[in-house]
Amino acid sequence: MSFPGQPSPAHELLLDACLAEGDAASAAWRGWRATVDLDRVDRSAQRLLPLLYHNLSRHGVAGTDADVGRYRGVHRLAWYENRTASARAAAVVAAFAAAGIPTLVLKGAAFADLHYPAGGVRPMGDADVLVPAASAPAAIRLLLERGLRPHPDRTEARLLAYDLPKRHGWEFRDADGRGIDLHWRLLAVSAEAALDAPFWSGARPLRIHNVDTLTLSDAHHLVHVCVHALCPGPVDSCHWVADAAMILRRAAPGAFDWAEVLTTARRHRLEAFLAPVLRYLADRFALPVPPGLVAALAAEPLAPWQRAEVAAFAIRDSRTRRRYHCWHRLGRLRATSPAWAARPRPLAYLEMMRLQWEVPALRALPLAAARKLARRLRRA
Repeated sequence: MSFPGQPSPAHELLLDACLAEGDAASAAWRGWRATVDLDRVDRSAQRLLPLLYHNLSRHGVAGTDADVGRYRGVHRLAWYENRTASARAAAVVAAFAAAGIPTLVLKGAAFADLHYPAGGVRPMGDADVLVPAASAPAAIRLLLERGLRPHPDRTEARLLAYDLPKRHGWEFRDADGRGIDLHWRLLAVSAEAALDAPFWSGARPLRIHNVDTLTLSDAHHLVHVCVHALCPGPVDSCHWVADAAMILRRAAPGAFDWAEVLTTARRHRLEAFLAPVLRYLADRFALPVPPGLVAALAAEPLAPWQRAEVAAFAIRDSRTRRRYHCWHRLGRLRATSPAWAARPRPLAYLEMMRLQWEVPALRALPLAAARKLARRLRRA
């Protein structure tokens, strides 16, 4: 079974060059290099060039490449951008700490020190910071006070009224366009903030630019990375494989908490997604994923809304995928959130539509529907 974030054959060859050892890495690199023009390489592949440079340098291969200067330059640029992004994240974390808001640093800002062999090997671009859902309004106001603006632009009132309940986070940018991704739920597919409690209780200490914070455990990092394979953007459509490989390879032998991966998948009802993703990592890149774990995930019975969700995520066109969103989203809400499960199904669906359409009250839904229909008729 394929999934939206499955790398292309060309990206797989590049990943082999980044992750393999010895002659296998050299052969994969030569195969990839023979098929691409570095002046036209896509951005997802560009983000892997620092890791490629590091891996080939380890094996004495990069010195024979006429493009070694370009690889080295991308690596140095990534190191510089990572330092500045980490400094921004540290400043935000320190401000949140002064306001009594706990933080959990995610993705690149944590990976660069914990899982990758050197600071410039894993480009990070922006910085991702998770706060408790209850602290999200205060965190949003603090970022606005510091001069950061939501991107795409939103008013504070709309962020608090509509985006807090239905989204997992929002990007904020300063005047120079540099970003901080603020998260109030870890997973984009998550429907209930209370489900994030184990992520906080299992967090480990992290220090960035002399500022103390927290980050995820290795097991939770892996789940977070694999969820990115479900809904990749144009940048990270293959980088998640490298992240997963580094997490697993740098964990102590036999110490990785696979039981927590299974528990987290069941808690968030991710079995249908994680089974093919983990199987792919094991089969294609020989990562040490226990076959029994994949079998246990694949054996979980799926509710109708889960089958609809899997089918929707398999649709490549994002606009078409959004048309199916409400159907499986309601099933996920009612399966994982006691508050949503307690509502009668028709009322729950109307409330979800109210949030999606961003109308202030249920009684305003008929007028909003009429306006949407009128706009579609005008476009037609």
